[in-house]
Amino acid sequence: MKSSLVLGPLAGLLLAAGLMGCGRGGAAPEAVPVGEAPGKVRQAFDSSGAELKKAADEASQALAEGAYDVSLGRIADLSARADLSPEQRQALAQSRIAVMRKLQEQAAAGDAKANQIMEMHRASK
Repeated sequence: MKSSLVLGPLAGLLLAAGLMGCGRGGAAPEAVPVGEAPGKVRQAFDSSGAELKKAADEASQALAEGAYDVSLGRIADLSARADLSPEQRQALAQSRIAVMRKLQEQAAAGDAKANQIMEMHRASK
């Protein structure tokens, strides 16, 4: 029962992330380890304008520090922008998937805070 409560939302997230590329000619994002996610985001936004780069750096920093609640919020804010390149969208989708996988692992191991973050993320959709 507990695993289905955790796996169900992850499956929905993966499906939604895969659909993000639909209509844009992009492929579904490949999974990356959560430790690689900050670098992927920084690299994708490296040549962006100051405002966009700063927001991406904040998301990357939160990811690197394991502040998954903050990083999910920053990733969502960035993802909502209309001026992103396909590479930037893919880096954000990969990072979101990586964070949700990590939270799923932590929640399955009994981490109440990870479970709470996942619930808050689901409620914000």
